Amino acid sequence: MAGTPHLAAFSDASPEANAAWARAYCQQRNTSFGTAGTVRRGVLPPAQAGHAAAVLTYSPADGRTCIGSDCPFVAVVECVPAGAEPCTADEQGNVG
Repeated sequence: MAGTPHLAAFSDASPEANAAWARAYCQQRNTSFGTAGTVRRGVLPPAQAGHAAAVLTYSPADGRTCIGSDCPFVAVVECVPAGAEPCTADEQGNVG
């Protein structure tokens, strides 16, 4: 992985698996984060299909990489400080 930026791969294993990954991600960024709130899967919009070869993902769970429009990736991770509550989504589903 050295030298090449990758998006974090989203796992279809279970919501719990993605929540655990997000918690670990947040706590690696800053130990003051207590948990993760919202975790959302990203998809490449059809209008961006011409850029699919630029989509690279890396799965920390199993070390696999993926290239192309079929690669699921994490689009949103809300890192929540210890003792705080996650944000509430508005009527459009936006958080934060």
